[in-house]
Amino acid sequence: MSDNNTSNSIPKGVFCTKNDRMITSRVMKLKGFDWASKELSRKRFEKYARLSYSSNCVRISEKNLSAIYSVVHETAGVLGIDTPDVYLLCSSRPVAFCIGETEPMLIVSTEAIKLLSNNQLKVFITQALLHIHSEHLKSFMVRDLIRSASDNFGIFKSAVALPRMLLEEWAIEAEITADRGTLCVIKDLDLILETYGVLATGGLGATRGEFLLSEYEEYVKNSNATPVCPLFRTWSDLYMGNERYIYRAGVLKEFSESKECADWSNGNFSSNLNADSDDISEDEEKAYFDGLRARGDVWEAEDVHERIAFGLPDTKATAEFLRIHLSDIFKLGVDTARDLTAEVFLGLGSFLSGGNKKDKK
Repeated sequence: MSDNNTSNSIPKGVFCTKNDRMITSRVMKLKGFDWASKELSRKRFEKYARLSYSSNCVRISEKNLSAIYSVVHETAGVLGIDTPDVYLLCSSRPVAFCIGETEPMLIVSTEAIKLLSNNQLKVFITQALLHIHSEHLKSFMVRDLIRSASDNFGIFKSAVALPRMLLEEWAIEAEITADRGTLCVIKDLDLILETYGVLATGGLGATRGEFLLSEYEEYVKNSNATPVCPLFRTWSDLYMGNERYIYRAGVLKEFSESKECADWSNGNFSSNLNADSDDISEDEEKAYFDGLRARGDVWEAEDVHERIAFGLPDTKATAEFLRIHLSDIFKLGVDTARDLTAEVFLGLGSFLSGGNKKDKK
């Protein structure tokens, strides 16, 4: 890993959105998160990921695919971060992502290189590196661990429901943070929208960004008409990754017209240097998390009921169904037991009173 740190580099975390900072602050306070991030993510998951990718992917370096390595090294220098180890993943999906908190790696897929032009690939790589710059990798690793525990071990689903909900919501905010940074570094909105257009259509549709923006307008219209999901996604998106290029394109276009974007693009970062979750009011935070919790409850119930409705022989689904409705089942059992007990005592009372009458006769 090459050292690119410079005194003139862009301050870390400067591009973070308000919700990015708010959710990260909340997650950091969750009991056990610190332990999970250190013991599970850093010591185990990160080492496993490095072993897996280094043994299955081809390393990109100054001697192998040097043009791509040069883009990574140059961009890392602009951001003031160390150049990560870069690996080429043979995959039919166009992806570029970073993993590993202590020793980050950048993974770029063969499909991304085939699909994107040199300038578009630079946008894609810059966006990925901004997750290192914004210090997102710890939260991404913990999210992946929680997702795995939730999906594969039903018994843990209830225990990890809140942190998973928060981290899945945060993941989109993290992408928006990286998008904002990409625009301020690349300084070419049309090129970024063009890149996302290619990625959204797999290169089969229009490559100009206007169609993404028109789709975003349609999304806003549908979203406003769907009060069940007031923000931007249904809970099925938990399993769809973080692409969502239409939503991100619309948000990025709005950001491009802001004073922050103009300041940051000109190298003036003072407007967000001291920003933290303190600038979020208690009412704002409460409303936001109440909305998350409500949607989480709906998603959890529908997810379980859907699996049972389709007749899936899933012990996890059965266990979750029982857990969700356990209080109702317990109440039904208590009510039934109470009624039966009452009937028994009434019957016994009638029997005894009848016997007493006979004795008196």
